Amino acid sequence: MAGTEKIRYCNMAVKYPVSPNIILPKFGNIIGDFSISRGVENRRKRNLRETIADYVFHLESTKHLFCIHPRSTPEFYYDRTVISIPAKLTDLQRSPYPRVLIIVDTAKESHRVHLALLREDIQKNQKNGIESLDKPRDSTDVDFNPKIMVGSIDSIISYLETLIKDRKITELASFLQYIVVNNAEKLAKDSQLYSLLTAIAGHCVHSFVRFIYMFNFAASQESLVTVVERCHEISGKGMYIEVDEPRARDLFRRVEFIPAVSAEEVANHHAAQAIAKENPLSEDQIKNVATYMTPQAQKLACCLRVIQRLREERQKENNCRRNQRRERILIVTKNTATAILVMMFLRHRVAASNGKLQYKVNKLLSCDSVEEMERRNFEFRHDNLDVLVIDWRSIQDVIRGTVDAVIMFDSPKPEYFQTIMETELENLTSRNCVKLKLYIFLNNETDRMLYPEYVKFLQKYKKRAAPQWFSALYEKFRKEWKEGRITPEF
Repeated sequence: MAGTEKIRYCNMAVKYPVSPNIILPKFGNIIGDFSISRGVENRRKRNLRETIADYVFHLESTKHLFCIHPRSTPEFYYDRTVISIPAKLTDLQRSPYPRVLIIVDTAKESHRVHLALLREDIQKNQKNGIESLDKPRDSTDVDFNPKIMVGSIDSIISYLETLIKDRKITELASFLQYIVVNNAEKLAKDSQLYSLLTAIAGHCVHSFVRFIYMFNFAASQESLVTVVERCHEISGKGMYIEVDEPRARDLFRRVEFIPAVSAEEVANHHAAQAIAKENPLSEDQIKNVATYMTPQAQKLACCLRVIQRLREERQKENNCRRNQRRERILIVTKNTATAILVMMFLRHRVAASNGKLQYKVNKLLSCDSVEEMERRNFEFRHDNLDVLVIDWRSIQDVIRGTVDAVIMFDSPKPEYFQTIMETELENLTSRNCVKLKLYIFLNNETDRMLYPEYVKFLQKYKKRAAPQWFSALYEKFRKEWKEGRITPEF
């Protein structure tokens, strides 16, 4: 874009210099569909950061920071934006006033942030001097000069009133360098916070104070554009956007979808193939296929094929690397009955294979005792247990770092989708992140309400190799949803 500077990188965040040529409302029009955290559809960009990367140049000036972050608390920025500031100011070690002022909502929040900063400061061994205005100060420590001060709105108002009464407010303004507003999303409705910031900005007109507005995009329902405009009113100058890049651990070496269609579709497919080969099936044969080739039966057959494929791949790797590592496979089912069914089926097929299939299968259920759970984990990690079948409630009982591949025999319920597919699967991986091979069995009928969730899942973990049939099903689902032919089933 003409007339703009190049993008500069600052630690893990990205700062975008902006152009003074286009006024603020233009920015609001362009990213209006990203203004609210939830319930937004048809986004052309994958996330807010990419949209701002394209359009943030429509803001004016680059004086102030406006941090947009996806975390539940803004502490993510403190070790990068706040902690590092006083450490560089060696010539002002004896300053009686803080260099960074952090404004939070309540005294409880002030204590929490204060403790978090102290821990970070100790780990970095920087000795910044961090004080909470909501915590009684040790009057005997006369040499304590905090460089970072945290306080609730009420305590900071009291602090400023004392300085104004003693005619020392201009001294604070001359030393103060950064003011961090911890919950900028509340500026849209909190008149007390707005008045406080306006008053501070009025005292700092002739100083070099920079405001850092921390907008909690992940949790806020407030309009991003409205909050930016309020910040603009306080500062009287433009914003400097700092956007956290959403980062998801690369948990998966492979993500594959395997379809399970209705028995009637299988029967029709077999009949069409037979006709193409000029050997049509009889009505009894078609009826048998429609009776026995249920989605459950298809999943069981796929389990056998996936397990055999994984074991063959592991054998090839072992031959190349000259080791004897086992492929440890976890099968996740929806309930105890399904887990027992899968285990019994696999055991039966292994026993009937005349030695062609050589692996051990067992189960771990939510109703098992602690002793049984520990025994299964020991066998899975150290002994000769190759395939462990569980119900989804038992996924937390599987020891971290033992699993190589996961077969999602049943999709999780919509309300538990993110917990199972992200949190619990991440907990299964080892700390050095040996990537999982993930296989998802998808019932085209019963799992259709989860298509959008799976699309977001693939986007988050940047696994774009979704099969063509899945994309076609998703587009069909979207069309039927818009036409009102699909209603929620949960």
